[in-house]
Amino acid sequence: MRSIVTIMVVLFGVSLFCSCSSKTELEANRLYEDAKKSFENKEYDMVVLNLSKSLELMFGKKPKTQPFADGTVRSLRGFAYAELNRKTEAIDDYTAAIKQGDDYLNRLVSTEEKRNFKCEVFAVYYIARSLLYKKIGEKDLADKDKLSATILRSGMSTDEIRELFKTKGKK
Repeated sequence: MRSIVTIMVVLFGVSLFCSCSSKTELEANRLYEDAKKSFENKEYDMVVLNLSKSLELMFGKKPKTQPFADGTVRSLRGFAYAELNRKTEAIDDYTAAIKQGDDYLNRLVSTEEKRNFKCEVFAVYYIARSLLYKKIGEKDLADKDKLSATILRSGMSTDEIRELFKTKGKK
């Protein structure tokens, strides 16, 4: 888990921001930046608090900044929950990050951008959730997420992965 946390801290450190369109989004981004610092200082309760407030501010809005659009915020809160041993909440956030990541991938124009996003970030969400599933004794779910991460890194689309699992389940 520590190596994934290290990867995510590095990824969060290089998150891309575009100009924010509202005071609400500016405040949400400020809370996100505070949460990243808290994460680096191992202040996981503060991470959860700041990101929860940040997500509340962004609820129902179409985010213009990458960490809110691609699942990064939810995954960071998931990592904080995992460090606090709040496994169910961590799994919920990883699941939301995976869905957001999938939606984000579908909006990207460039195939190269999609491939890079899959390789560097999206698969990490699956790996993190897999590790938690394993900790709570959900071996089948852990194995499925581990396989998903491996397939994503191979360049298959999420639709192809879903189809693969449908086919596998019918055999």
